[in-house]
Amino acid sequence: MEYSRREILKVLSGGPVASAAALAMANEGKSVGDCKVPPLAKSRLRVALMQIETRKDVQDNYRRALHMAREAGHAKPDLMVFPELFAVGYRREGMAPYAQSIPGPASREFAAVARECGCHIIFGLPQKVDKGIYNTLALLGPNGLIGLYHKTHLFYDPRVPYLNEQQLFLPGPRLGNFRTALGALGLFICHDGVYPEVPRCLTLNGADLLVWCLNNGQPMQWAPQHVYYNLIPLVTVNRVEEREGKPTAGIEGGGSALLAADGKVICQSREPKEEFLIGEVDLAQGRELRLKGEKMQAFFRVRRPDLYRAIVRRKPCYDRLPEAS
Repeated sequence: MEYSRREILKVLSGGPVASAAALAMANEGKSVGDCKVPPLAKSRLRVALMQIETRKDVQDNYRRALHMAREAGHAKPDLMVFPELFAVGYRREGMAPYAQSIPGPASREFAAVARECGCHIIFGLPQKVDKGIYNTLALLGPNGLIGLYHKTHLFYDPRVPYLNEQQLFLPGPRLGNFRTALGALGLFICHDGVYPEVPRCLTLNGADLLVWCLNNGQPMQWAPQHVYYNLIPLVTVNRVEEREGKPTAGIEGGGSALLAADGKVICQSREPKEEFLIGEVDLAQGRELRLKGEKMQAFFRVRRPDLYRAIVRRKPCYDRLPEAS
């Protein structure tokens, strides 16, 4: 499939733009280039990283999460972030017995907590729709549901058939950019984060904070790279998985972290245990770095979108490689 120059430029140059006056204009909410950059309502956000343990009892997982959310609410966070599918995980019997509609029990209960605490909440669940099930992040504010992100890059490993997301879930149709009262958020889920195009496009689409929710793995293996190449703060939250027949030392997962746009680790879970962390991140710092660049990181000031056509091709074109000179 071929794309027009206009389509490519729309995808690849739709975010922060680079000029000496751009930062001042952005702070005033004026148009910069062909996009309007809204002013930040709050330059600094308090973020709660809700690292919860997934046990066999799904309803107990939800109850503990709601209790943890209300406890974290005493710290007055602006945003609480829970992991991907945190109450369910991956079950050998499939997702159907655990999928919920939205609105549904989980979304209503978390919406009540968001209203009580006056904060935004992001949490993962299997969402039931007419045509199947999505791996979903629900974004809630004090006034209710803001939006839903459906995982776009579905994991598959033939060695572990029950983890084949391509059979479990419907693929999401779009990336997770959302404008909120806190600023613009870019949401993505677990395997999405293995693809560098995802955090880059979320950033180009105007995100002020990346939110990466995981079910497993080591988020700090990838998170610093996403921050380095996109000059944007990132919160990554992983669940803790209870392993059958193993003592506490056998529990896996964790590693949730909050990183500033300059790569500084603001807070990080050092043990695979159920806990929540509170950190404060500066969104204005990220905007300034993306507009001005940092040392060799002028990724948004010196760009050549006219050369990036290969990014939107469906597969590599080896037959178009230039001849060696």
